[in-house]
Amino acid sequence: MASPQPTVTQLRALVAVADHRHFGRAAASLHVSQPTLSSAVAALERTLAVSLVERTTRSVLLTGVGEEIVRRARVVLGAVDDLSEVALRAREPFAGDLSLGVIPTIAPYLLPRLLPALRGGDGGADAGGRTPPLRLREAQTETLLAELRGGALDLALLALPNDEPGIGEIPLYDEEFVLVTAAAHPLAGGSSLPVAALGGQELLLLEDGHCFRAQALDVCREAGA
Repeated sequence: MASPQPTVTQLRALVAVADHRHFGRAAASLHVSQPTLSSAVAALERTLAVSLVERTTRSVLLTGVGEEIVRRARVVLGAVDDLSEVALRAREPFAGDLSLGVIPTIAPYLLPRLLPALRGGDGGADAGGRTPPLRLREAQTETLLAELRGGALDLALLALPNDEPGIGEIPLYDEEFVLVTAAAHPLAGGSSLPVAALGGQELLLLEDGHCFRAQALDVCREAGA
């Protein structure tokens, strides 16, 4: 007949005592009563047949073997939490933290409208009605693509197309190119402009690495500029 084994509840109780060095505060951290926590620690001591905690009138101390059990219990509890996280993501794919990357040319204009919807909308809430924490990352396209490939980001708002293998693309909206000029410039004032009109013109561009620079240069090449 197999001997009794420690339970996850007992291990969490012991780790809480080790963290707080006080049964009352440890119980509060686990949202249980102090007698319940004390019973869990005592049951663990009976199961292991060793003394884990030294109780005094002034403090709570761990025995030598208690300290060792706590170190190993943290590893076990971490693995249990990982298993729970895997199951949670299978049930609720959008649960947990959401890491979103945004290119600088989009962030100032789109995020003020997007963030309130992500934080307060129903679309990102889990089964318990909780909205997952959002982590934002502003960087240039190549950096965001590298972090997407490496798993550091879940999503990224980029200018398309990227043609990156293994990364899905969902177009959100189309945006027209607009030429900004001085009021007295010969090309000013028109509602539309043929690309060929840019031939021979001097343009201000963003620095290397910005996708908008690459797109503007593509337009220039089309115009023969």
